[in-house]
Amino acid sequence: MEERFHFHTDDLHRKKTHRDSILFLGGRDSARPPRTNSRLSIRHKRQASGDFLTGLPLRAAFEASLARHLKHGGTGRVALVMVDVMGLKEINDQYGFLAGDDMILAAAACLQKHGRGGRIIARIGGDEFGVLFVGVHASESAAHAADSLGRSRRLLGRGKPHSHRLTMHVGMAVSRSNDSPRHLFERADESLRARR
Repeated sequence: MEERFHFHTDDLHRKKTHRDSILFLGGRDSARPPRTNSRLSIRHKRQASGDFLTGLPLRAAFEASLARHLKHGGTGRVALVMVDVMGLKEINDQYGFLAGDDMILAAAACLQKHGRGGRIIARIGGDEFGVLFVGVHASESAAHAADSLGRSRRLLGRGKPHSHRLTMHVGMAVSRSNDSPRHLFERADESLRARR
């Protein structure tokens, strides 16, 4: 079956093939003004840097923000809280991915509630989140958030055949002089593993 379509000009008709669609999507639509294309590009970059499920930024945006703040923040002025949602794989295996999505959404809501003072909250992996605290009180704010998150438990799936508790393990690290994002991540990860 041959399908025909046309672009913004009436005189341009082409046979639609999979390759043409890819080429068209990857190319610039010359009928659209350049300013509109730049707006679309910005919107697509935002969509690519955000998690479709939670709406939170993803790891690349988080790491860029962390690097920027470490460069200008100074010792003790940047703190990283890492959160690992426990049991996600088991929930996905036993009840399906929608139940797992509910768990991720509940974790994101919990992070937004208890990590309010954070500069950025992001989904940095499948079941891992990060909260970045910046400023004079970064260490205290991060410690308070880590404590609140570690004690937080939510019952998910109430009234459904499967209910389970949202459990999160939390680790944190505070910047030292000449810290790199990698070193801060490593120390936060060590802290997280020590609390399991």
